[in-house]
Amino acid sequence: MSDRMALLHAKGEMAVGDQLTGVSIIGSEFHGKILGEKMVGETTAIRPQISGLGWFTGTHQHMLDPGDPWPEGYRVDDTWPCHE
Repeated sequence: MSDRMALLHAKGEMAVGDQLTGVSIIGSEFHGKILGEKMVGETTAIRPQISGLGWFTGTHQHMLDPGDPWPEGYRVDDTWPCHE
């Protein structure tokens, strides 16, 4: 929800004080509001507020393989399309 609000804000489609309601396919709702703006480096970011109800349905443990060549992750444009 906060990512959608940040994108809409960057496109000029949401402003400080605007609200957004996200509805799932089962009818649950989350409500978001842009409380303010803040600079992160040279980028304008939003300060979001999110409310709604959610429940844990499971847990998962993520592990890092010591042989992983990209332990900090990578972007698709780092590897595709391949340049020769």
